[in-house]
Amino acid sequence: PMPDGDGGGYPSGSSPTAGPPAERPAFAEGVHFGPKDDPFVLAERLGKGGQGLVHVCQRLSTNSKYAVKMIDCEALNFSAKHRENLHHEIRNMSELHHPRIVNLHCSFWEHGRCLLVQDLAKGGDLHNRVEGEVRETKVPPFKGLGGAEVASKHVTRQLLDAIAYMHSRNIIHRDLKLENVLISKTETRAGIDRHYVKIADLGLSKFAAPKPAGRLGNAKKFTSVVGSPDFVAPEVLERSYDERADLWSLGVMVYAMMCGQWPFEIKSAECLRPDIHKNIVAHVRVSASWELVSEAGKGFVDGLLTVNPDARFGIGQCTAHEWLSNEADEVSIPR
Repeated sequence: PMPDGDGGGYPSGSSPTAGPPAERPAFAEGVHFGPKDDPFVLAERLGKGGQGLVHVCQRLSTNSKYAVKMIDCEALNFSAKHRENLHHEIRNMSELHHPRIVNLHCSFWEHGRCLLVQDLAKGGDLHNRVEGEVRETKVPPFKGLGGAEVASKHVTRQLLDAIAYMHSRNIIHRDLKLENVLISKTETRAGIDRHYVKIADLGLSKFAAPKPAGRLGNAKKFTSVVGSPDFVAPEVLERSYDERADLWSLGVMVYAMMCGQWPFEIKSAECLRPDIHKNIVAHVRVSASWELVSEAGKGFVDGLLTVNPDARFGIGQCTAHEWLSNEADEVSIPR
């Protein structure tokens, strides 16, 4: 088991220690953090997000490598509400242990920074991968992630597995998008890249009470408008939604993997008015790439991108759908 640290460390859900000292050490390669008797050391930087930096780190006692997300609460001038949200993220991450999710191993609070030690996925995110392949397409139209529909299908199975697990734990992600899907490794078989992925960033996730027997959707309806404009479900904008909003976002991701563009044109904030948005998302964009998608693939996406959440595909319908049920083009996904 991974330690929660001593001194500056704190277990998920507990309160941080006293404020940072006047002078803080730099957060840079070679710096040690965590408990003194079992420290981690920072290695190369992986990227920079809206809340801070992500580095590779190594646990010195085992030489195991992880990613560490540094959220500089002091520099970002976090309010009490921001800190509360951060505790919620840590709590939700601590509840989830799944091979298709970026798992949290431990957390520390040091010098006004929150340090989250997580699974390492060095293959970049799915948005950059799709965007790069679109740019490299020399002869249009774009033929989908990896140049074949099976590559998108391979990723979709993994995403469904992760979403089903989160929902079984009564956690709704609320910000599923290509940028929040990280590639842990890639294998090439029959000339096609097969990506193994993990869902990341539970910063907007919420715990929901279990649904009563016989009722569609979750017992609690959420009202906060959150998420990313291209991926947000219509009912989120109407301020009454449950876990089925995650499946709408999955539909957007699957379309984007196969077509290299978003299924709808959300050009401005005006497009996010509920009445306008519903008209925009009534039908997916028909493009040359969409025409190349199999009928089963189109049916799968259409089932997810159904405006009425009561008529939208659920997890069971997705996993049983003919687009995913044919295993002839797939091998088992290692866990």
